[in-house]
Amino acid sequence: MNQQTVTNIGIVILLIAVAVFGYEFTRETEMRQALSHSCCNKKQLDNFVLELNTSPCFGRCPAFSLKISSEGKLQVIGKGSVNFSEIQKELTKEQMNKIGKLVYASNFFSIQNIYGYHGTGCKSNATDHPSSSWRIAIGEDKNLINYYKGCFGAPKELGFLETELIKKLELESELL
Repeated sequence: MNQQTVTNIGIVILLIAVAVFGYEFTRETEMRQALSHSCCNKKQLDNFVLELNTSPCFGRCPAFSLKISSEGKLQVIGKGSVNFSEIQKELTKEQMNKIGKLVYASNFFSIQNIYGYHGTGCKSNATDHPSSSWRIAIGEDKNLINYYKGCFGAPKELGFLETELIKKLELESELL
């Protein structure tokens, strides 16, 4: 191959990378900025439940159970690869609103429950990954999602939701 051909191939690869990663960056930025206007009035917060249960993996994946009640009570129970047995906090109305907006911004209520191990939403699976089991209700909206993190093809919003929730609850040092 001559130098011009190599240069042209390099430019094409660079343009493809920019297009792919640019789309992902734009989508994530839109989600972060969009923090939906669909939440959170008093009626929605009166019927608010968020439960997240994570499973262990064959490495050091944090396994825990996290629950937020409509009263703003947060309880996190460590099950493995964490340095705590239980964390309890009282969340403010502002924190509850931010979490509700995050849930809507992640499009949680539109995601189907098809991303478990060998789920129909998985293009393929990698072994030895943890799972996350979600149950969320806000007002009339409800959804349950079991998400195997080795499922290729699952919406990126599920991982985004988990990471951002942990950050908003200020639990990064314990769970990330």
